[in-house]
Amino acid sequence: MKLIRLEIQNLASLDRPEGETIDFTQGALGNSTIFSIVGPTGSGKSTLLDAICLALYGRAPRYPRIKGDRNQKVETYGIDDEKVHLVPTDCRNILTRGKKTGFSKLTFQANDGSLYRAEWHVKFKKLNFDDNVKPALYKLTVQPDGTLAEQDAVWTELPQIIGLEYEQFLRTVLIAQGAFSNFLNANEKERSQLLEKLVGNEELYTS
Repeated sequence: MKLIRLEIQNLASLDRPEGETIDFTQGALGNSTIFSIVGPTGSGKSTLLDAICLALYGRAPRYPRIKGDRNQKVETYGIDDEKVHLVPTDCRNILTRGKKTGFSKLTFQANDGSLYRAEWHVKFKKLNFDDNVKPALYKLTVQPDGTLAEQDAVWTELPQIIGLEYEQFLRTVLIAQGAFSNFLNANEKERSQLLEKLVGNEELYTS
């Protein structure tokens, strides 16, 4: 998978009205094979990584959910005037305080060369959060005039498109702060499967 474009609006500290856009194909990012994300505490470094996870999987490392349930609805509790508080593990907590809507949109190239855009949206209604936070996936096709045409794709097939399940993604592509030991402590079979997927040699080495 190759990252093409990340668009963010109203997630944590990234709250500019026009949103934030990172184009991984232009400028220094486009000319680099490796780069670092630096900045002071609270500037949004981790939010960028969360946004990628949310767009792809509807989950992020700092908002853990019950294992094995991609579409789990997390319980809300307590009403304080106009706001309903979310449990700490609910990823909708990433919405910037005081904002009504937010999103993460990630355009990427799959291993077969196809283009996709994965999206995650969060919305706060008058008295509650919108429960419809399931991500969406679109397959993109470049038209002769250079514009992109999109068609609905099946979001639940995204792990097959990328080649990695959520837990595998966290252990290899996006290793959350303090979680590098997850990969090191994986058993031999799990490490072998992860490495085969990363280098694309499943058929060559798997009997």
